[in-house]
Amino acid sequence: MKQKKIILGCLIAVVLTGLFAYGYNQRRNRSKENVAQEHSSNVETKETSVEPEEKPDDNPYIAADDVPAEEEHPTITYNNFTWDAGYEGAFENTRRHMRELTEDNYDIYGWMLWDTGMVQEEIMKTNDNEKYLDHAANGGTTDKGQPFFDKAADLKNDQVITVYSYSTGDVARLGYVADILGIQENYEHNKTFLVEYDDFADWFQVDCVFDLSQVPEFEINKRNFKNKEDFKNWYTAAKEASTIDSGLKANDQNHFMVMSLQTSKDKKFILLAKRLKRYYYKDFEKTPQ
Repeated sequence: MKQKKIILGCLIAVVLTGLFAYGYNQRRNRSKENVAQEHSSNVETKETSVEPEEKPDDNPYIAADDVPAEEEHPTITYNNFTWDAGYEGAFENTRRHMRELTEDNYDIYGWMLWDTGMVQEEIMKTNDNEKYLDHAANGGTTDKGQPFFDKAADLKNDQVITVYSYSTGDVARLGYVADILGIQENYEHNKTFLVEYDDFADWFQVDCVFDLSQVPEFEINKRNFKNKEDFKNWYTAAKEASTIDSGLKANDQNHFMVMSLQTSKDKKFILLAKRLKRYYYKDFEKTPQ
């Protein structure tokens, strides 16, 4: 009898030990699963918190950063003739012309020459630009006024040069240019122009034409860009308002001319032109014989 009790006790002990071991293993496995789930959750959290890679700018008007700011040797035309600026003395006549103009009137800082000859115009610069609301470059009075640069402009270094054609009359001297170039068909035949200065000449292509009242916040006298975003906002506003498609793109390395043109007493149009090339006269001087 005593032997049976011993055997029964041993069996009970074995069963209890097995149950304890089974329960311990179950708790241990559940603990591992919880740790694994927690780890997995942390990994997922970390993965979702990773910032996406910055995508390249998909703005259709903005050129890539590696696009050169100027063309190496753009084709210059005037009165339908191609002008080769690559030879010695190419700008001798230009330099001489500017000397003669400034000798006659010290307020003359530039001469605008369009490829079809539709515009040949002096551009003034003085601390009293108001004078040229009703005076021509030769000093004669006229209600059409004379185009003038922003008096604060640094014509050599500013990224954006502003020209005003305002007047005391209904239409300023260059007002008609906006009417012509605001139409795509006309633009195709009159889109480039040269501006001569004392020491260099700039070759431009008109990029945008728009009514200033459509974009009243557009900064006319921009002068320079603070950063890429500042340029993008400014340039995109002009492109989206433009009545023509120039096919041009630009980035914050480019230079521009803004022409603010009075087309009627209370209306102004903007011509935004992109600089294609700057030519320094000294680079084209004839070699002394």
